[in-house]
Amino acid sequence: MTTPLTEEEARAMREQLAAYDAAQQEAAKAANRALLAPLTSIGLGGTEPLTCSLGDIVAAIRANATSLAAVDPGFPTYAFTILPVVERLDHKLRSLVTANAPTPAPEAPAEPVA
Repeated sequence: MTTPLTEEEARAMREQLAAYDAAQQEAAKAANRALLAPLTSIGLGGTEPLTCSLGDIVAAIRANATSLAAVDPGFPTYAFTILPVVERLDHKLRSLVTANAPTPAPEAPAEPVA
């Protein structure tokens, strides 16, 4: 038979458990931030402007999507479903920019040397 806890002992145990849970949660958040760092360092997931090209973003997501399953189990599937569309969009936009670039002015003929 167990000895019943006093009110003070029960309160102390609750406080210890709450402190332990808070520490575990903070440790998990720190680990998640470390996994997210390769993406947040280039401006993804924040409110600041992106600091790299769309190609760099796709490469960073591809390189880190699998490890982000620890943060969100559905992330890799979502990322690998969306990335081909983003890559096609980037390719299409680059093609449109190239096709609509100004035509360079013709060079003037060289003066004959006398």
